[in-house]
Amino acid sequence: MSPAPGLSVLGVGFGRTGTYTLKLALEQLGYGPCYHMAEEMAQPTHDALWAAALDGEVEPALDLLAAYPAAVDWPALYLWRAARARWPTLKVILTERDPESWYESAARTIVATMKRDVVPGDGVRPGHRALTRRMILEATFGGRFDERDYALAVYEAHREAVREAVPAPQLLRFSVADGWAPLCAFLGCAVPDAPFPAENSREAFPRLFAPKD
Repeated sequence: MSPAPGLSVLGVGFGRTGTYTLKLALEQLGYGPCYHMAEEMAQPTHDALWAAALDGEVEPALDLLAAYPAAVDWPALYLWRAARARWPTLKVILTERDPESWYESAARTIVATMKRDVVPGDGVRPGHRALTRRMILEATFGGRFDERDYALAVYEAHREAVREAVPAPQLLRFSVADGWAPLCAFLGCAVPDAPFPAENSREAFPRLFAPKD
């Protein structure tokens, strides 16, 4: 089955739950390009759209997502409720990971990266760094990510909110360790004759998300 025009799949798992692997898998299945934080990093004009969304002006960011058949990870997941309101038939994928394992990984990768100051010449766009700090560290975790129990409670509350809000036929709770079978069954497509993607381990994170010239 080919993806319908416009956004038809949204991954709402927090970063470090296999979102980059899911992006690659969706693109192999024909849902590409799949919007991900890596795409936002490469598009300077997107900073203002997502900053506006944080201020409550969500339509421009939704219009941006409409140009993609799929989106996963922040910043797109921040608008998961608004996206479902615009696209009622949206298929939602909640990537899941053991909470303690998730916290350790997130703390050492995405959060550690966001905490670093931007140094002239290091290739990091100040607008992107400001956006991620505001959206993830502040708006999502209330400036309290370092409080482990609090951050874990936010993680669990998000998962519960998704499970309660999205009807079962439209929701896939997915571990990337499960590979192609549940994902393809959910999307109604054939299992590819290719290995399931395996990318973005903690060791690979600096290479994948290093600033690009």
